[in-house]
Amino acid sequence: MESGALTTTGAAGARRFPAEAWALAAWSALIVACWVVGTVLNDAGSKMLLGAPPLFGVWDLQLGVEIVIPAAVAAAVVLGGPVVARVAPWPVVLGASALALAAWAVALALTNGPGGLTDPLEGRPEYLSVVPVVDSPREFLSTFLERVDEYPTHVRGHPPGMTLILLRLDGLGLGGSGFAAGLMIAIAATAPAAALVALRAVAGESAARRAAPFLVLLPAAVYLATTADAFYMGVGAWAVAPIVVATTRAGLGADLLALLGGLLFGVGLFLSYGLALLGAIPVAVAFARKRARPIALAAVGIAAVMLAFLAAGFWWLDGLFDVREQYAGSLARNRAYEYFAFSNLAAFALVVGPAVAIGLARLRDHRAWLLVGGGLVAVLLADLSGMSKAEVERIWLPFVPWVALAACALPAGRWAPRALLGAQALVAIAIESGVDTLW
Repeated sequence: MESGALTTTGAAGARRFPAEAWALAAWSALIVACWVVGTVLNDAGSKMLLGAPPLFGVWDLQLGVEIVIPAAVAAAVVLGGPVVARVAPWPVVLGASALALAAWAVALALTNGPGGLTDPLEGRPEYLSVVPVVDSPREFLSTFLERVDEYPTHVRGHPPGMTLILLRLDGLGLGGSGFAAGLMIAIAATAPAAALVALRAVAGESAARRAAPFLVLLPAAVYLATTADAFYMGVGAWAVAPIVVATTRAGLGADLLALLGGLLFGVGLFLSYGLALLGAIPVAVAFARKRARPIALAAVGIAAVMLAFLAAGFWWLDGLFDVREQYAGSLARNRAYEYFAFSNLAAFALVVGPAVAIGLARLRDHRAWLLVGGGLVAVLLADLSGMSKAEVERIWLPFVPWVALAACALPAGRWAPRALLGAQALVAIAIESGVDTLW
């Protein structure tokens, strides 16, 4: 049997296969159990508003000819991705991962027609609905908390950063859902490159190359072309990566990287409060490497952004406390924490896919575990906070690339990685075809 296959003969195979089998069984059992319990709760008249448990949306099977587009993109990545990742120059691997993820996300969105890219951004709860009514960015920022109840769901549930970006685009003549979608896809598609740069710095280039195709064919790509959370994923990834790289270097270059990461982290905090949890990743790496200096310099960058926003009239902590208060009185009060504590994890498991579950079971490299474990800590903290009940398949997108790095432990060889990549693609196509996700 081919070396690196999922099952092998001999004592080594006997040791490995059970871990892989248990991981896949646990992944499946969690999803199925949350589907069954969610269905029972729905039938009993629960008001949790989760029509396709554990995913937010409704069951709506649509298998049209359009499915050929993502199937073709997936086939190209399955066949060519492992080869490109193995033999292409490193910059080409990074660029190819971004282009392939953008193509994959767009192909999935287009199964709903051309409007699949823009319609989700045009709804009343979305950021774009605020752009025409804002007189000036500075006034919007300074009065944000005073007028927060006047704004739609996604605006009042986040810091004002995304709205400010869209206002700026509009001022440049790039307004509307088309340009917004393009921006979100472009930034989101670079997230794998950022995560791979960090993995290469910490665990070596071979590990990063093995993980690369799996950071492209993610089921999470269903949401990348249609939600601002994808933009947050890209910004968050490029906030974490420079700080992580700085922990592996010394001198002025490392200091500048840490400061850059801190500045990007500061920007990210004014896009989504949840991006603060990504701090677990560089902190874990810095602690393991006994490098406090990069974290201190990153903190300086974060403080600079926070003080700039404070000078303009918005204090981040006030916004966070206000969102917590809003959330407590929202529809979330009808969503039982006891169910969603598990359902959230099931939704996240779906969007990272079965290959990542197997990778987690196989991962033995403690260096890679610093990044993957940091991502898992962020997920668990988000889950325990009770601030995410449903919709985490998009809300937790910023954590996806870091957990997906566990794919660096997947078997090599000719067929094993392709089979696992194919499984990832099938999960994504099943979600896109079987669930009206509303995004």
